[in-house]
Amino acid sequence: MRIRARFGLNYAHSNRVTLGMRIRAGDPASIQSPHITLGDGLSTKPIALDRVFARVTFDGGSVWFGKNSNPFWHQNELFWDDDVMLEGAAATFQLHDKVEARLGYFVLDTPSSNGFADQAKMMGGQLIASQGMLTAALGIRSIRENPEAADPRLSDVDYTLISGNVYADLRFNDHPVRVGLDIISNLEDYDQTMYNHDQTSGFVASALYGSANKTGDWQFRYYFSYIQKYAVVGAFAQDDWVRWGSATSTRSGNF
Repeated sequence: MRIRARFGLNYAHSNRVTLGMRIRAGDPASIQSPHITLGDGLSTKPIALDRVFARVTFDGGSVWFGKNSNPFWHQNELFWDDDVMLEGAAATFQLHDKVEARLGYFVLDTPSSNGFADQAKMMGGQLIASQGMLTAALGIRSIRENPEAADPRLSDVDYTLISGNVYADLRFNDHPVRVGLDIISNLEDYDQTMYNHDQTSGFVASALYGSANKTGDWQFRYYFSYIQKYAVVGAFAQDDWVRWGSATSTRSGNF
């Protein structure tokens, strides 16, 4: 039996400045899950600070700084778990009435000293376009390893991940239908002595039928995924389909 709890608030300091925070249940070391499994000798349960950020909105975009959710648009959690919050800064710009750009720069680990250079980092960018029933996105995320990273998952390899996402909104029998495709490829060329060194791509195909907007609605979803080991950083990807890993981290690549 498992439970979870979240509580957050946003404070609109002005028309342009918003401050936000959220706390959640769950082991603070488990960035992928806010869940608590019942039955641990009636011990007290941990609560962690999940989000704390400041957002400034301006004409045509916004910028936030702090700890917040992944700013890059995605239509499922197979490549990035929505429970994994990022620490750094991100910006959104409206380039056209149908085109949006998103940028982000984040630190991923505890520094081995007080120097900013001692932390593994992620930089990313994404373009999102919509036209009629189609929405598409093209993005890149670069994760630079740090041999001194406290988290060994970030100290062994670099990642340069190119992702493409597209979906179409249709109707069938007077019900909404959405079909989507997500493709990801890691451009890094790894040492051939590494196990699974050439396993660097993945995709997700999905279909949704019906809606889930109000009481009495129903929706059917189908996903088919193929995700190789280095197509994602396992510690940041979904933890719903598989749970192999440690007590606090799912390693969900390579399936």
